[in-house]
Amino acid sequence: MYDVNKIRSDFPILTRMVNNKPLVYLDNGSSAQKPKVVIDAVSKAYSEEYSNVHRGLHTLSNLATDNYENVRGKIQNFLGAEFPEEIIFNSGATEGINTVSYSWAVPNLKAGDEIILSIMEHHANIIPWHFLRERQGVIIKWVDTDGNAWKGNKPPKGFDKRIYTYGHRSVQGIAFHPKKNQVFTAEHGPWHNDEITLLQNGKNGGWDPAPNVGGRGDCPDDYCGYMPNQKEGMDPAVRGAFTPMSDTRFKDLMYPTWNNMGLSQGTGSAAFLTGKQWGKWENRLVVGVMGIAFGDTPAGARIDVIDLTDDGKAIRGVITMPMGFSERFRGLTMGPDGALYAAVDEGKIYKITAE
Repeated sequence: MYDVNKIRSDFPILTRMVNNKPLVYLDNGSSAQKPKVVIDAVSKAYSEEYSNVHRGLHTLSNLATDNYENVRGKIQNFLGAEFPEEIIFNSGATEGINTVSYSWAVPNLKAGDEIILSIMEHHANIIPWHFLRERQGVIIKWVDTDGNAWKGNKPPKGFDKRIYTYGHRSVQGIAFHPKKNQVFTAEHGPWHNDEITLLQNGKNGGWDPAPNVGGRGDCPDDYCGYMPNQKEGMDPAVRGAFTPMSDTRFKDLMYPTWNNMGLSQGTGSAAFLTGKQWGKWENRLVVGVMGIAFGDTPAGARIDVIDLTDDGKAIRGVITMPMGFSERFRGLTMGPDGALYAAVDEGKIYKITAE
């Protein structure tokens, strides 16, 4: 719980009155106020330690350089960066964004690559990308904040214009490929199947549990998702044919990239492993499996590592992450420190590293 008064006391300027009221300062995006520790550190540097950084061998220069680099290390630890050299100081957002644009974007982005911006962006986060559009042919797309649909959205006729895809069943997670313009869902189909699907704008996930269609008759509560033999073990292929997770009757079907061949084991969320520390697993998709064993399917609680093809529409292979234990892995996400964090049904969160 934040103690607002204690935080305010760190900023000398907030003790003053403006229009007979305590100052509340909100223009931090332009010029942020400084806490007393920063003011004191700057004052000490100018009055006792001032000298060039990295440009001298005398006592004051060495002291200034050490203090400067020590701050870089502190920021590295705070952000979870791998190396202190990854921390680059700049004068503010404008210089920082331009540094990213010219040092990374110019040599890496090509015509047709997309940059996504919000309509609320500051001028400093718009101009550098406009230059890239003019000079290299990148595409700028805008995220609206008024609830309107994206202009390029292609929902089926009669659908809410903001819908990107539809017809999914029990989506447990959405994962964005870190290097490609690909988005995947992890879907859990109780008593049927578990699937990983590459999303395609305007397309259908293929789940339609309605009665009296696809060769089915009436179902309890007008829902055929657990039929036939509701909640009882049976041949997964028979149940899948009765109410398939991805019904091929639909012409706009998104065929799953991966499924577990009718074994409803309970797919949890998915994430991409990022960072060179993961070696050959870098940029591979990891999927938590709860191993619920619906319909007499094997439990198999685990984390699967999926090697996707370049187009994301199929896989090269699946291996199980060697954990040394088995629990119901429900949630996966990558942390800023390069580790994979896994939440399990037993109420614990594991930190998984590549070591």
